[in-house]
Amino acid sequence: TGGITNISNATGAGTGGYTNYSSTISCSNYIGASTSITLTPSSGTNYFYCWIDWNNDLDFADANETIFATTTYTADYTGTITIPAGTANGNYRMRLANSWSGTITSCGPSSNGEYEDYTFTVVAAPSCIAPTALTSSAITSTSATISWSAPATAPSSGYQYYYSTSATAPTAGTTPIGNTAAGVSTANLTGLTANTTYYFWVRSNCGATDGTSTWTGSVSFTTLIPAPANDDCSNAQLISVECSDAATTINGTTLGATEEAGLADPTCDIGTINDVWYTFNSGLNTSINLSVTLGTASWLGGEIHTTCGNPASGLFPGNCDFNLSSPSPTVISGLMPNTTYRLR
Repeated sequence: TGGITNISNATGAGTGGYTNYSSTISCSNYIGASTSITLTPSSGTNYFYCWIDWNNDLDFADANETIFATTTYTADYTGTITIPAGTANGNYRMRLANSWSGTITSCGPSSNGEYEDYTFTVVAAPSCIAPTALTSSAITSTSATISWSAPATAPSSGYQYYYSTSATAPTAGTTPIGNTAAGVSTANLTGLTANTTYYFWVRSNCGATDGTSTWTGSVSFTTLIPAPANDDCSNAQLISVECSDAATTINGTTLGATEEAGLADPTCDIGTINDVWYTFNSGLNTSINLSVTLGTASWLGGEIHTTCGNPASGLFPGNCDFNLSSPSPTVISGLMPNTTYRLR
């Protein structure tokens, strides 16, 4: 990835552990740009190798021709190809390999591995260079911020960006959705759909003479699920307490909920939790029965507060010590009559 053209080849091992793709699959880049390459075997951990015959003398023994040769078994490996200064434009043989059984050389053999040959093409630097390092941040249910890094020669007319719920890349003729001024390498996307994955691309705009660069991307992000209305204690949802055996049933969710700011973690949990809030008045009761039927969660804890942020004390079975995940009622006793409580 990161080249003017790139490679994505997910084929399996070739006959005899070698496949020559050099006449059919290639990638390209220019001096001064970096090309990232990731090797992933079908299974297991391996050593990984990349060689490029920069002087086309039919071997990989010269300086700078071993791009990487790992010595630690890993499930995959990502390395960087940097074209040596002074390398002429043209085609060069690139050999990739993996080994499950120790160190190998560029010409084999590898009793447990695979060699594959490709073509790496060095091309002239484009007149308009694409941006790099696309990232996303400040993601909400309906908005996100996208950012990127300027190329070595910043474009005179800023940048153009495109985003979609489809991973299909834009073409040179695709109309951008937005643009930024020269020197601005961030954009705010609004009006997005909640809980949706978006893909985005950015290209440089170098003006009328040099035109635009190729699109860089895609990078994806997923918008958040909207927080429920009772995410905060101040918006606790009312539960009616019945005086008879009849139960009041309500539906709720913790999906998209956030942890109440400023509160200590409840005793039944640590770290970040998703909490929502309910409120009830005890009426004439000193105890109530509370049942929760779970949807997709595996466990649910509860905490009784007298006011927002003030856990009640002396209530059986205790603050956050009861498991609400069973349909059988949990008895909350020790309540004061005609008192409003909040259930976290």
